[in-house]
Amino acid sequence: MLTPTVYRKPTHTDRYLYFKSDHPNHVKRGIVRCLYQRARRVTNMSENLKEEDKHLHKVLESNGYNNATIRAGSKELPSKDHTDTEQVKGLILTVPYIAGLSESIQRVCRDFDIKTAFKSGKTLRSHLTKVKDTIPITTESSSVQYTLHSCGKVHIGETTRRLEQRVKEHQDACKRGDEKVSAIAEHAWQQHHPIKWEKVRVVDSTDDT
Repeated sequence: MLTPTVYRKPTHTDRYLYFKSDHPNHVKRGIVRCLYQRARRVTNMSENLKEEDKHLHKVLESNGYNNATIRAGSKELPSKDHTDTEQVKGLILTVPYIAGLSESIQRVCRDFDIKTAFKSGKTLRSHLTKVKDTIPITTESSSVQYTLHSCGKVHIGETTRRLEQRVKEHQDACKRGDEKVSAIAEHAWQQHHPIKWEKVRVVDSTDDT
């Protein structure tokens, strides 16, 4: 007989958001509730649930959660009917989260029927680490200047696609002589001017990633 239980990888550390960390309390309560709800979805066998409850209580305590928060989050919530989802109406105010102050702002806004959402502020890690690689200039969405020839004429075009892709499209149009899709190809074929692709430069760019 199969007995489903919550599986944890051998490398799982049982580390969750520390209770005393500078995050909204509803986020911490949500972590507790999510862990207990997952256990109930995985198995409905009472013996397995008891073992999982003991494990979660021990783990949450090691992450600084008090008994009141654990008990509240472990309670089974009534199932919701998602067939008729009500859309959120009214104003929504997004503010940086500052412990104590943000909750006060939320209470004031509630009196005026304004919903509040919290966002994380700058941290030491965000200043010292860089998760994303720097995007090369040839892969940004840009306004681009093309030097057409030693005749001195230039063409400035704006594209929402990557510069690398747009330059290739112009190059292909020049090879085919397709003047309808590229003003640069039109100039190259009508004036018999070779385009100086090495002098393509970005006039203005927006990193949309």
